[in-house]
Amino acid sequence: MKCSGCLIGCLQFFRLSVTSLWEWLIDHDVVPGKMMCRKCQQPAKFLFYDFSFRCWRPRIVRKGSRMVKVQCTFHQSARKGSWLGNSLSSVIDIAHFCSLWLCTSYPKTVKLKRITGFTSLTVGNWTSACRETCISWASNPARRVGGQGTVVEVAEAKFGEKRYSLGRKKDVCWVIGGIQRGSSKIFLVHVDKQGKETLRRVLSENVLPGTSVINNCSNVYGTPSEQDSEQSDENHGLQFVLSNNSDADTRNAQRMLRRLRKFVPKGRKREQFQGYLAEYVFRQAYRPKERLHHFFVEASKVGSSRGSMIA
Repeated sequence: MKCSGCLIGCLQFFRLSVTSLWEWLIDHDVVPGKMMCRKCQQPAKFLFYDFSFRCWRPRIVRKGSRMVKVQCTFHQSARKGSWLGNSLSSVIDIAHFCSLWLCTSYPKTVKLKRITGFTSLTVGNWTSACRETCISWASNPARRVGGQGTVVEVAEAKFGEKRYSLGRKKDVCWVIGGIQRGSSKIFLVHVDKQGKETLRRVLSENVLPGTSVINNCSNVYGTPSEQDSEQSDENHGLQFVLSNNSDADTRNAQRMLRRLRKFVPKGRKREQFQGYLAEYVFRQAYRPKERLHHFFVEASKVGSSRGSMIA
């Protein structure tokens, strides 16, 4: 029976027995609950001690001119082809690691190494796998914010800028973020360059038609009236609201970006930036007890497409 929604915290998740944890993973489609033997086409038996499916049924096969009775030797790991596949770590350790990853603040690597006992390579590999799951979740078109009669505040922020032009050179990243008034729905997009076309593309991909948009990026992206008059059709029905004090009207979006600055580590790499943004959006979308359910549901969809895991 698939889980349609459950509330479970990190401590409660750790207290689950091996049997209960495996059943919880089956309910969330992370691992299969049943498997058919490929040789005799009968249900295989699940073994908890190594999390695999085996079949020992006797069957009759033809060898030359005689019919011989042989024993089936089908054996396959329950993790093969799943999000937990291609890993040397146990299922229990991986599930507990993901639970800790969702509730631990940065810097995570040192904390997770100390708690789980994993090596730096294992922590790095599974951290990347968790971020890829968040990226897959955030890329769903159904996550768009806004709608008819709603207001979305849009602001931008620059990450990696040196203070007083001192220190080593950092990777500078621009982020456009938006938040829907009266809800916790947000979007964050990493952009390579600024401009009107960039803003239109970001809004069309992340904001639903019929939404009133307030932004404080007029110095780079143009004023709202210019945007509305130039590209009213290409904006997919978005209405740009002209405000006398855009900084005050976008205070919720600016507050969100300030919190994002505290969330993203200082020494992050440019190619990892999108993963941090997706993780922040995922955390803001659900309460702490809802995150495990939605995370593993998305992990079941990602499956083995994330690539091989060596640790």
